[in-house]
Parts: sequence; structure tokens; C-alpha cells
Amino acid sequence: MIPRPELQGRSVARQARPGDPGVGLFARTEPAWWVAASPWSGSVARAFGPGLALEGDPGDGLAVRARAWLGRRPELLAVSLGELTAGQVLPGPSAPGAVRWLRFQQRHGPLRVLGASLSMAVGGGKVVFLASRGLGAVTGSMNPLLSSAGALEIVRRYSGVSDLNLAGEPELALVPRIMEVGVVERLTHDLIWRLEVLAAGDDLMEMHHAWVHARDGRMVAFFPDKVSAACVADPRQARGSVRGGVRPERADDAEIDMALPGAPVSAGPLLLEADAGGRFSFSGSSASSDLQGSRFKIACANCQQAIPLAFDDGSGRIDFGSGGGSIGPAVASNGTSTPADRTAFFQLEQGRLLLEKWAVDVLPDLRVKVNVGSVCNAGSGAYGLEFFQEGSGCRNTGEIRDVVLHELGHSWDRFDGNGILNGGMSEWKGDMIAVIMGGDSCVGESFYMNPASWPSAACSGVRDLDEQAAGRQDLPATPTAGCPTCPTLTRGVQLAACGSSVHCIGQIPGQAIWHLRNNLLTGNDYADGQPLPAGNPALSSLQMRRLLELWLLGGGVPMETWDPTAPGVSIYDAIMVADDDDLNLANGTPHAAYINAAFSHHEIDESPQVQDSANCMVPADPLVSAVVEPGDNGRPRVRVDWIGGGPGTFDVLRRRFGGDAFLPVARGVAAGPVLDEGVSAGETWEYLVQANGGGACPMVSPGLNVEIVNVDLPALEIRLVDFRESVGDGDLLVEPGEIADLDLEIVEVGGEAGATGVSVSLSSLDPSVAVSQAGPLAWGDVGAGLTVGGPAPFQLRLADDLPCGSQVVVFLQVDALETCGSTALRLPLSVVCDSSGMAFV
Repeated sequence: MIPRPELQGRSVARQARPGDPGVGLFARTEPAWWVAASPWSGSVARAFGPGLALEGDPGDGLAVRARAWLGRRPELLAVSLGELTAGQVLPGPSAPGAVRWLRFQQRHGPLRVLGASLSMAVGGGKVVFLASRGLGAVTGSMNPLLSSAGALEIVRRYSGVSDLNLAGEPELALVPRIMEVGVVERLTHDLIWRLEVLAAGDDLMEMHHAWVHARDGRMVAFFPDKVSAACVADPRQARGSVRGGVRPERADDAEIDMALPGAPVSAGPLLLEADAGGRFSFSGSSASSDLQGSRFKIACANCQQAIPLAFDDGSGRIDFGSGGGSIGPAVASNGTSTPADRTAFFQLEQGRLLLEKWAVDVLPDLRVKVNVGSVCNAGSGAYGLEFFQEGSGCRNTGEIRDVVLHELGHSWDRFDGNGILNGGMSEWKGDMIAVIMGGDSCVGESFYMNPASWPSAACSGVRDLDEQAAGRQDLPATPTAGCPTCPTLTRGVQLAACGSSVHCIGQIPGQAIWHLRNNLLTGNDYADGQPLPAGNPALSSLQMRRLLELWLLGGGVPMETWDPTAPGVSIYDAIMVADDDDLNLANGTPHAAYINAAFSHHEIDESPQVQDSANCMVPADPLVSAVVEPGDNGRPRVRVDWIGGGPGTFDVLRRRFGGDAFLPVARGVAAGPVLDEGVSAGETWEYLVQANGGGACPMVSPGLNVEIVNVDLPALEIRLVDFRESVGDGDLLVEPGEIADLDLEIVEVGGEAGATGVSVSLSSLDPSVAVSQAGPLAWGDVGAGLTVGGPAPFQLRLADDLPCGSQVVVFLQVDALETCGSTALRLPLSVVCDSSGMAFV
């Protein structure tokens, strides 16, 4: 193992002098404060003094006001305020006057700087303490020489585990490090791949973190995520949940334990449906789920178990688990379900939420067959969907997010009121659902196992919509300006390049949309790299994604044809209507230049083209805080609040996996806060608050305020309440030969998430102590930050020959549904004798 690196060096912070640069200005301004600067970066290292008041309206929120306070004192930071996140209020007492801690994490562009932060203590509306860790100007190259796949291979070789797989999305990040330059120490940064890895077949609790240098390939860190024991659940929790292992993107992804929104639940006579957090009201009676939901009904066509079925564990937790087979006949179940059962259900619900986000969910109740006894395909019909098992060099299509969403796109096209008018158009619509959700040009990653079958060098799916993708081998080159070797598909070369292949024809508008995506991101024409007409700048990634969603989903239902020479509403015209800001296409639309360049390159623009008009005013991003707090029944929720931004309304969005589309928590709201109840302990979410343009303007704010929220697991502590005589000589002293009662209380000290189904067991390895009431005793639920006493005392008998004045040690095992652990409690118990010198026998 290589532990997480710590910032260490020989230099130490010293008190700042008024003449020093940077923090010296603060020292001059606030002479009553003691201030030290980091010897490595110049940021404030440590500072304290008489409280300095926050300004602004208390209703703006503590994090927003604290950030504004820093903005007025830039001398404290060796980085711009823009490199600090909006700030998170840490768990702690919230009574009036109590000190609250805030932490601002550093980001450099899109990259997190791991462990680099500024901490601030605020009490009574005044800043009383500051400290930073690794906070400084980023140095070193930001260009990786190693791919995430290459980093994974290095981890496999280092660990000696050849079947080590990714358990989450790889992340490119920065790690601050102290570098010696002669006798001087400087802060520098290593560019790393941050991987979460898991050996095949291992439980997620065995997950490890691997940090691999993204330029020289050395292992920077390799350490386990956590260690835990098995849990004993209590049947008295107030809320149930439905969960299961899901492949987040690819069929070769490690499964991740996920809530299953929309899962049906039978609880006694009641028929329920899990909410967005996979939860349902649990009354204590037995409950089960069969994934035969109100929108998607899963059935396994070629399996040991035709209908997935899981029962609650007595506490309301219905867990479909992970594992099971992908190939038949017959495809093996894990006892409840197969990976395709769980993944298809989850991904279909996510796709439905994406359509619902734009009020275009026109889907009927669909029957879904997985593990069908064929290979290398999937299908969509009038009555449902089907996904094939693994075989012949293809993976199980029910386990591939893009394939599941592509087939859902066919159903969307089928039931949008137009019907499927054109096979190529329908293939395009299916691809767009997958591309919008996943954000990349490769449709169906992991479909083909053999690289010889891949459409391009980096795409293992069925299609790569990027005409400039390296290593194209699926389509002939059709040289165009700026790309003489590109297989560019246009209406003019359709017959020669595609013939009657609807999958090929669908790539003509597909390539146009990917072209448009890059135009929006760069402000240049993707065909030749030339700048677009003045007034059409590069947009942020989230502005681009929002516009594509607006145009292709919000404006997608009326689309009838990709071909402008064919009758009906073309993709081009539908997009222009969606982009219009004043109900007048004749005077242009704000983003017509981006659209025209892409669509004309692929010869699917209308004639005459809609002209370009002035861009809308770009709304400002609000300053956002996203903080975990205890919600109903002690379960965590996330409070999202913001200040500024706009004008216009705001959308609050979230996503679980980086790179995926953001799905709505609340839309069109005037102000915060917005409470997200659909989270669970142990999860990580990204939150975005995006300002909508005023009036009919389709532009939104850049979306550079994404907040990453880690929902911590509950942290339980045991506290001794009383150790007293129960059966003895009645003198209220605990003496040798007596039976004693032990009263305890459990305290949740994390402050974010409560624990459910808490139970405690008592044991002892001391031969002088015999445990007569060992439990487990059911504590029930312990809410976030709360203290709960036990239902009854534990009992133990002290040996007759136990020496007076000795101490005994007992061990307490605390179990909960969310987290487990053992706590060894050494009790400072004086075993005394009465005044006659006799112990009780």
C-alpha cells in the first residue's frame, strides 16, 4: 500500500510582517490579528484575532457571505477567488452564537486540486479563524500523457491483481506536492488519474483508491476505501429502500450499488413505487419488489429466474444485490436478478427522467425482455424492448447504457405523435438520447470485445459520430475542407456511402450534431478550425449541453425528417424554431451561425438558411452552496442555495456520474433553497444551479458552479451513562461477586446522516467478567446529531475473586443498516469492597 500523500516540508509558516507582500497587507489592515503565510505558496497559513464581521443579508446564507468576505480580502489567497468552490458549511452545532466551520476547496479549471482548501470559522456572524492546506497557484503541466485505461493497467501490475476493474468514473485531478529547489521549498502539483478499483467478484466494500501520475505513470497512492463488518438490521425503520447493482455505462463496468427509482414495491396489501431516492414508506410488514414497474416491466427471456424478485431484510431494505450472469443458456441469477435486469431498469428510468426534464415523456407502459437468446443486437417494437445476451464477441446489450437508451429513443420516436416515419431518422433519435445522456460521440461503448470490430480506434461501440475520430474503419473517407481523411457523411454521398443502411443514414444528422457540439464549444467551425462570424464565442460545456437538450429533446417531437429536400419538419427547422428568441425566424436566431456551419457541412441545412442574430445576454452564474443536512427520520438531504445570477429563473440539477447529463431536482424556481431528499449516505452527487435567460432567450448561465457533495455515512459513538449495582448487598457499590447494570447511549456525531436499525451487543474477553445480558439490544434509529438511550441495560457478573480497585474491559459491537463497526470501551470501573472489607458473595 502507498498511503495518501501528505504535504510535508522543512519550512514552517512564520508570522507575517506588515511589509510582506500578500498577507502583509492584511496584517497592516488588521494589526490585532496574528497572521502567518504559507512558506510554499504565500496563501494565509493560519490567522486568528478579534472577530471580523461578515457583511450582507443573513438570508443570503453563511457560505455565500463568507465567500464575499474573502472576495474583499484577496491578499489572503495566492489563488484567485474563482479557483475556490462556493463553500460548504461543515456539520456542527447550529445554535445561535455557535461557531460554524466552512471549507472552500480549490479547483483549477475543470480539475479538482485534491486536499487543497481554505477553512474558516465563523461565530456570531464574525470570522474568527482561517487556515489553508496546499492552497496555491497551480504549477506543472495539465496535459496527461497517460490515458485512464493505461493508468488502470499500471494499477493492475502494481497490485498483482489482473482482474482489477474500475468501480467508478476515472477522474483527472491535481495533487499538491512540496518540491525542493536547492534550499528553497516550492509548492508544485502532480497531475494524476484518480481511480476507484475493485477486483472482480469483490464487494464494493473492498474498493481501493489508486492515484497514478498522468505523465510519468508512477503510483502516487494506493489505499483501501474503508473496512466494515456485516450489519444486523432492525425491522423498525420508518422508510424502506430498493437498491441493486447497476453497470453505470459499459457492460464491462464494475457494478455500483444504486437506488432504483420507480421500482414497484408490494408491502402487505399496498402497492407502492420507490421515489427518486429509491425509497418507499415502510410500515414494518414484509415487502418485496419484482421490477414490474408502472412504466417498465422487466422479464428475463432466457434465465434461471424469469422475473426478478427480491424481499426486504426485515428492515425495509430490498436489495437486488450484484452479480449474476450475462451469457446463457440459461443466464444465471444471483438469487434475485441478473445484471441486465437491474441495469436495464435503472437506465430506462434515467432516460425517462431526461425526457421528463423537457416535458416530452410520451412513453407508454413498456415490456422489457433482457438476456434474450440471441447476440449482438437489441430491438424496439410497438409493445416493448428486448436486449440480447453476451456472445459471438458482443457483450450483453441490456448491460450497456447507450444501447438501452438508444432503444428507448426508438420508442420515443414511435409514440411522439409522428410514428417512425424514417428508419434513419429513428436511428438518429435513438443515438441522440444516448449521446445527450453520456456526452460522448461513441454510441454503445463496450458493445464489441474485439478492437477489430470497433468503428474507430477509441470507440468499442456500434457507431462513432465524430467524423474526425482517429482510426476510422467503418466508413470510407470522403475528404472535406480541413479533414481530407474524414469519413464525412453528407446528403450528397448518402447513397454511395450508406446505401439503404438506416444505421448509416442516421449518422448523417448524427455527425452534424457532433459537429454542432464542437462549434458551440470552441466558437470555431469544426470542419476547418476557422472562427465563426464575430459574436459567436465559445460556450461552456454545460451551456452547450443545455442548448442541445433544448433543441433535440425540447424541440425534438415535431421533427419528421433529416433531409431538407423531403417533406415535413426537418431537424434544421425544428432546431431553429427552438433557438428563436422573438417568434420571428426572418430576423435570425441567436445561434444560427453555429447551426448553419454544421448543417451546411453535412448538406442538411435548409435553403434559404435562417440568418444569425445577436446572441442573447448570457445570464450570470449564481454563487451556490450545497450542504448535506439531516432530513426526515434522520436521513440525509442536500440543501442547495444560491445568491445572485440571472436575471430570470433557475434550474437546480444533479448527476451521480461525472460526464452524464444533469437531471432536474427543481426547475423554473425564483430563489432557493431547494431541498433534495433523494440522496443516501455514502453517495457522491454533483449539483448545478443554472440561471435561465429572461424572456424567450434560450441561453443559460455558463454552469461553472458545479458543487460536489459527499453524503457521509453516519458516525456513531458509544457513551457510558451509568455502571451500577443491580444484584448485590444493596450498598450501591459495584463489588466482586455482584451483578452490575451497564447503561449506554449512542450519539451520531457526523451531523449529516442518521443511522437506522441500530443495535448493540456486549462481550468480554476478561475471565473475571461474565456477561449475562449480552444483547443485541435494538436501539432503533439514531438521527443525525442526536443522542438515543438504550431500551434496557446490559448486565454482567463480576467474579468473586476480582481484586478490589481493579478495572474491567468490555467490548461493544454497534451495528446499523448504513454502517457498521466495533468499539472497544475500557470502563474505568473501581471494583471496591465495603467497609467491613468483605466483598459480596
